[in-house]
Amino acid sequence: NRSSESIKKTMDESKTAPPGNPSRTLVIALVAVLIVVAIAGIVLASLRGRSAGPQPTSLSSPTQQGGAATTTVSPPIPAEVGTTPNQLGFAKSSDTLSPIVLKKISDVAQTAKKDNHNVVVTAQLEAGSGREQRMEMAKKRADAVRKALQAAGVSVNVIKVQISELPPGLVPPLDADRVELSMK
Repeated sequence: NRSSESIKKTMDESKTAPPGNPSRTLVIALVAVLIVVAIAGIVLASLRGRSAGPQPTSLSSPTQQGGAATTTVSPPIPAEVGTTPNQLGFAKSSDTLSPIVLKKISDVAQTAKKDNHNVVVTAQLEAGSGREQRMEMAKKRADAVRKALQAAGVSVNVIKVQISELPPGLVPPLDADRVELSMK
């Protein structure tokens, strides 16, 4: 009888919660607040980037004389963002080669010449309405890349152009504004 009372008393003691630690609770609350603030900052930064878009930046050398022209550097176009070294991004409805694209073409040309590789220029377009315009743009872009490769010293004999037409929905919008270079 006495042993059952002591067991019951021991069990009741083990059920009581340990006393709260106010500094631990404060640290947990502060961490939660910091996480919320960080997430809010990320969301605001991404929303601000989408709505306004980056503006061109004027760069001027400290040695420039007053009245000398400044150089304007445009932000990367959307099709250039996230590209691999062998992907070339173009502005929507444009076949103009940006400085970033020209640098990539130059790098590929140097490697192709040094290692005696063939260069394949590949463009993709989506079938469907407006096909003729998209095909014409793909041809213009591939031709601009081919001419830049030739200007960088790659022989026309080692350049191959491929334009692929895929069913609707298989070409992501950004990929439609990209041309890919590969070496064989």
